[in-house]
Amino acid sequence: MVLQTTRGLTFTRPLSGFIQIDPEHRILLPRRSPQTVVLPDLRVVGAKLNEGSLGVASDKFVTITARTSAGLDARKEEDLPKAVRLRTSRPIDFGFAYSHVPWRLELEITSR
Repeated sequence: MVLQTTRGLTFTRPLSGFIQIDPEHRILLPRRSPQTVVLPDLRVVGAKLNEGSLGVASDKFVTITARTSAGLDARKEEDLPKAVRLRTSRPIDFGFAYSHVPWRLELEITSR
């Protein structure tokens, strides 16, 4: 079983309005070894609404399979926000949107 981590963001003063956070998650894998990765659940502590979109893009040296997901709605690449699509020059393998936390996305990544 792979445990999911939660990352909470706390600000030093009250904020109002829209906040955009653009994290990237990169990992290095041993060659030809499958690795199960659970993306961290990212949220703003105290926010009335935690929603967003995410895209998973791989390079040509890995194969990614979405093993399980919870609290996520699948999206086609063209349905993702432009800010997500422009983060990479590679095609997006999987796209998701969430409107409630917590959510969970477990990926199996194999190096070729």
